[in-house]
Amino acid sequence: VVEAISRLAAITSDDVQMIDEMAENALREAVVDDTGGISKNALKQMAPTLRKHVLAAAYGRAVGTVRDLDMVSLMSASEAVSNVDSGSIDLPNKVRLVIEHDTVRFLAGDSDPGCPYPQTFDEFALHVMKTTRFPGGATLSGRITWPAPDPATLTKWQAIINPDVISNQRLHVRARRNGDRFHPFGMDCEVRLQDFFVNQHVPERWRDRVPLVLTDRGICWVVGERISEWAKVPDGAAEALLLEYVRPEQP
Repeated sequence: VVEAISRLAAITSDDVQMIDEMAENALREAVVDDTGGISKNALKQMAPTLRKHVLAAAYGRAVGTVRDLDMVSLMSASEAVSNVDSGSIDLPNKVRLVIEHDTVRFLAGDSDPGCPYPQTFDEFALHVMKTTRFPGGATLSGRITWPAPDPATLTKWQAIINPDVISNQRLHVRARRNGDRFHPFGMDCEVRLQDFFVNQHVPERWRDRVPLVLTDRGICWVVGERISEWAKVPDGAAEALLLEYVRPEQP
């Protein structure tokens, strides 16, 4: 009996090692960015048993161990990935499984390494030709350029604004508020800012952290997303206000 149990233990150990290697390989292929995001579609296409092992491996990467990840939590995580479009569930060791439009990620504690925005900030005036620093190291600056640059050469963290829409060479920057509306460039009318975030697939946990640049008329730039239709630079304009956001350094 002892010899039979020993042989079974050896076989089981080999099986567990093989499954762990399969899970690690599948996880490596499913990762879609350098901050641990995992393709939700890739997870959904996996066999349920393999998917659970891949999720356990990803949890282990976030925490350093899978010791406290019980089967009930793992089953809940696997079912959420298959059935939930967006949202999050709490797991042991203060870990959140965050399910986004097409990505799944494990976040430990208050960490969110993929977020490009400041953690928190107060409303402030942005003076043209000056640089303002957010808590955590991100910066936002503006300067008049001659001639107006080609929009096709800009990154998502840059925007050009018609200087004529600015009063007293000053803008305001704040986070979103209930009832905010925005007239996105290329659209015929205003929309609720909340609806704009949803349509742009901005993760819900980021939305309170997105800086909004405002004139007296309203939101002229949702940083990282789009300027307003009424703030666009007219064709043939001699100058423009170039706004630039520099992301915080990732830890």
